[in-house]
Amino acid sequence: DSQPLNDKVNDITTKLLAEGITTLQNLNIWINLFNYDIKKNQNQWLNLLTQSLRKWWFSDCFGEKFTGKCYHRKVIWNWESNANCFHFDNKCWDDESCNELKNHVIESLSRQDGSINGWTWLLLLIIKIPSEHDASYWINANVVLNEDKEEENISPNKESKHDPELLRNQLEYCAACVGWKKFLIECQTIAIIDNLWQFIQETLETLDDIIENDKLTFSLCDFLKKDENEVRIRKLGENVIDLSNLNPVMEKFVYYKTLADNFMIVVRSYLKKPPADLEEFYKFCRNLDHYYLSDFETKFKPKFEKEKLLSEIFQSMADREKSELFHIMWNKKQTNPISTINLVDIFKQADSDWNILISKIKNKTLQYIDLEPYQVTNWKLEVDILFPETKHQEKDTIKSYLQDIENASYFLQTRDHLRLLKNATMIIQNIHKNKILKDNEVWQHFDKASIKEASEWYLKCRHYFGDISNKRDVLELICNNEKKIQDLATNEIFTVQSQFEFTIQRMDDSQNEKFRQLVSPLREINQTMKKIIWDIKFESSCELAKAILTLSEQSNNFGIKLAKCLGMDFKGLFQLVKEGDQLSVVKGLGQFEKAGQTGEWVFSDYETMFGHQLNSIPNFSTKIKSKVDKYEGLTLQFGITSLNYDSIENALDRLKLGLDSEGKKKIEEIVLQYEICKEIYAIRIDYWERGGRDKKEKLD
Repeated sequence: DSQPLNDKVNDITTKLLAEGITTLQNLNIWINLFNYDIKKNQNQWLNLLTQSLRKWWFSDCFGEKFTGKCYHRKVIWNWESNANCFHFDNKCWDDESCNELKNHVIESLSRQDGSINGWTWLLLLIIKIPSEHDASYWINANVVLNEDKEEENISPNKESKHDPELLRNQLEYCAACVGWKKFLIECQTIAIIDNLWQFIQETLETLDDIIENDKLTFSLCDFLKKDENEVRIRKLGENVIDLSNLNPVMEKFVYYKTLADNFMIVVRSYLKKPPADLEEFYKFCRNLDHYYLSDFETKFKPKFEKEKLLSEIFQSMADREKSELFHIMWNKKQTNPISTINLVDIFKQADSDWNILISKIKNKTLQYIDLEPYQVTNWKLEVDILFPETKHQEKDTIKSYLQDIENASYFLQTRDHLRLLKNATMIIQNIHKNKILKDNEVWQHFDKASIKEASEWYLKCRHYFGDISNKRDVLELICNNEKKIQDLATNEIFTVQSQFEFTIQRMDDSQNEKFRQLVSPLREINQTMKKIIWDIKFESSCELAKAILTLSEQSNNFGIKLAKCLGMDFKGLFQLVKEGDQLSVVKGLGQFEKAGQTGEWVFSDYETMFGHQLNSIPNFSTKIKSKVDKYEGLTLQFGITSLNYDSIENALDRLKLGLDSEGKKKIEEIVLQYEICKEIYAIRIDYWERGGRDKKEKLD
């Protein structure tokens, strides 16, 4: 102390304090350095300690001018403010740290030099004994949330002198202190240790009293069963609690709690509401934590002893809660409303189906048709539920069979698509100019097949066709429009290129707007069908089926375009392009000449167009369909003949093609009238679509 710090010592100390890290050993060095009483160079020494404090401890908490022994108070303040992190009941204490603290305290007690005061101060910081006045241990024990109603108060235990929830929290604290038991017994000369040990003893005595007087609540029993609480309480209370009373109580709790939990699962997952004769039991189970075990015995034990099968049924249904299979079986048998009697009956029927399925899977006798009612998504989960306790070797055998079941299930999900593909392939095959000589045996009869066969079909179909789940629209169009598909394949206006171009031109020049709108889609569809289907010679029906499946991939919205083309008026199209039909032309000319003399243009009014919808659709005037054909209600009436818009369009198309210039002059006037009337009627329709008033005067 009398010598100034030389350079070497200064360098070593500076390095130690600057580069040290916060470890238990370094902290011990730091504390020793702090307690070292230096006479000279105090400012330099304090600065070094201050810098080390910033480096090792809470550096953000110290200012630049922070000097003197105030840093010691800062450390103490930080320790006190964070003491809750080291409470006696925290999990941060392991056996090693417990023993280390115990050894320090015992050593200080033996020295009798006053050092125990520091440890007493520390123990007072980290030991917080819960009490009735400690707000952190008060919880609102008597309020539960009702799913359908507002909060309701449940207070079944008013006669108890002990608050079950407060006791539960006190027991939780005691259980957390089990690692300190030996320490607490050996150090009772310290007041806080003695107080904690007395608190633990009194709490355990309270628990023993509750057990002896049959006043254990489900909540307390539930706490004891969680984690290792029961083992810890037994260890702490081996000289306080009569374990001969505790053992049978906990056995009863496990049975009652399991029964109640299983029943609630049954109500929640299988029933719309509890059976009428179990309504009281349902209310009891909803607030189970607040009741004594003795309440259960008094109210419900006789019923369940009389109907022992019920508890077994509840257990089985709870075990199968996540099984789609069992839910399907249950729902097939379920009636509504349901009573305890028919609940048992329904379970027996569903359980019979369950056991039959187990037997078929074990014996590998399951057939494809057996899967039809059970289209589940996770067969692996189902097998785990079906065979919960199967030996490892037997389960491996079942799992190998599981892959066949899954494949057969996937096949079942796409069965309708495959049938559509089969029908579409047969339709195209019968129409195609190049007949297929080789027919693959891919199409099978499904119903009597084994799971193994169905699995093989699925793998074969997936190999041949890939995923067909998104091809349904095109397949349905082919199957539902066989005659029009045949026309596309065989009629010369589609198959002969020159005639097809002539047809497209006639459609483009037509007064019929529907034909004009289909020019582009029809060209694309016809070219695609020729390229992919009609111009190809297929060696087998499988090749043809694969080609059909590629149609939808040829362009965007192929299915929509195909639907528009197949929805076209083929008869009207054939009449449009047919040349040399003079009889039809002459007849049409006669009709229009007569119409020009005696005909009358008729505009359907609002009521005629939409009257049938007025009563069926509320506020129809504001919900009028937005896409009415512009000329749908326009007709030409002469004599007993009435021509609607489409008939007029088709007739004028034929006349334009078949009449010479002199004949065309004869119908010029009525054609002009027709164009004017179309414009007028389009305005009316537009007015109605925009929400115009319902009633309109007829135009003369």
